[in-house]
Amino acid sequence: MPTAEVIQPSGTKPPTLTAGTVTPDVLREFEQCCLSYFDSKNDMDPKDYVKRVGGGLRDRVIADWYGTNRTRLCKLSFEDFITELKKKWLPADWEGDIRRRILGSKQTGSFYEWASNLRGLNTLLHDTDHHLSDTTFINQLEANLEPSLGAMVHEEKLKPTGDVDVWMDSVKVLDDRERRKRAQQDEAIRAQLKRTGASAGLTEPSRRYNTFRQPTNPNAGSSNNTNSGTFTRLPKLTENEISLLNQHDGCRKCRRFYAGHRSDKCLNGFPSGDNYKPLTSADAEAAKKRLGNKPVAAVTMSSAADAVPTSNAVAAVLGSTSYPMAAVMPPNESSVFSGTGNSR
Repeated sequence: MPTAEVIQPSGTKPPTLTAGTVTPDVLREFEQCCLSYFDSKNDMDPKDYVKRVGGGLRDRVIADWYGTNRTRLCKLSFEDFITELKKKWLPADWEGDIRRRILGSKQTGSFYEWASNLRGLNTLLHDTDHHLSDTTFINQLEANLEPSLGAMVHEEKLKPTGDVDVWMDSVKVLDDRERRKRAQQDEAIRAQLKRTGASAGLTEPSRRYNTFRQPTNPNAGSSNNTNSGTFTRLPKLTENEISLLNQHDGCRKCRRFYAGHRSDKCLNGFPSGDNYKPLTSADAEAAKKRLGNKPVAAVTMSSAADAVPTSNAVAAVLGSTSYPMAAVMPPNESSVFSGTGNSR
């Protein structure tokens, strides 16, 4: 249910309390508007006050309560009527709830805005046992100031005078001065950071410094992008491409078949994204044929014999799908089996 509202076209018209949830603020506003209306009617008998404004209670439930008890309510003074209206339609212990909000509040932000808000809450407690006197209210504000402002109040020896307006105005001067000082310090820090960033070449926030920036000169890009100043992102490897690279000793970085290295050792870098075409089986076979056409050094018996002048030299050819290698091993008598089948 929305909160009830008070409508009064002018001070010479009785106020209207619309349907909705009634709060202490709303009833306080309704009371003030009623008093303004009474002041505009000098010839109105105070005995008629309740009767002249009771018809403005437009909430169905409240209007039914007023209509049922109209005879008794109209005999009450306006002050007693407002007291009974609050007792009937406000939550139980609403006064205690507001008092606890005042006592538990600590300054955040501007002192004057915070203090004025609490002062407005305290006015709702007028004519109740929970209302804070001016001296008590000032003591409560002083005890909950921001630490820096509280220290300044102590240094300036601002003591509670019993006049809330005088004390709040004095503290406001100190708070405004402190906030101006903080603003100047913050501005000086920002200016220093800006100068430091400019000297380091960071004309933009550093979190954007490592992102790709399109060259202002279309010919200033890499050799792969000389025809365009735009950047083309390299597509991610597909499952089929990964499988082909694995089968044909390829590198996932430079995306070459039979590259002779893996991606962590690649010095070629990524290929250009411009005009990139997905890898196919035909590409792998073509790379394999190119590798097969390369000359491979041969190891002859005579060269092996020259390298190792012993009759027990052993030559071995180590197979590899990419790079066949020949190795000549020196003689090792412990590795030669005798005719009896025992090794030495």
